This record gives sequence, structure tokens and C-alpha cells, in this order.
Amino acid sequence: MTDARIMITTPHIRPVIDGRWHLTRLTRLPAPGEPVTTLCGEREPAAYSDQRSQITVTTCWNCDLAYREAHGMHVLPTHPALRERP
Repeated sequence: MTDARIMITTPHIRPVIDGRWHLTRLTRLPAPGEPVTTLCGEREPAAYSDQRSQITVTTCWNCDLAYREAHGMHVLPTHPALRERP
């Protein structure tokens, strides 16, 4: 009998903080309690759960904007994060 291997790629891990999924630069899975910093600058300890969330998760537009700018992607002037900038 062979094992079922679970493949997790770090670019596709999305931390959820306060109901918003964020983007981050991870090179490995963080240990429980280890701080995770998102592209928008939020920093929270990692936690894992096998319980299905009962909340609706939305996009962190500041992380999205930071990712687009870092990768030289076009940003529309109507991008939601631009409304929050002074």
C-alpha cells in the first residue's frame, strides 16, 4: 500500500486575517504560533484548523495591489486599494 501525498505549494497559501485572505511570501509552512507577515504589512501568528470556516472570506485589496506593483502588472485606476490611498 502506498501513501497519499498531500502537495502544498507555498505560493498558493493564503493566510486569512479578520475575514480577508492575504498574500505573503512563504518559503515553507510556518509553525503554529510563528508570525506571518502579509504583503500589506499585517502580522499575525500562524494557526491551523481542520474546521470549515463559517465566515465569507474576501480579498485583501492592499495585498493584491502590492503583488501587482511588485510584479510590474498593470493596475487599473479603479483598483479598490487605490481608493484607500491619500
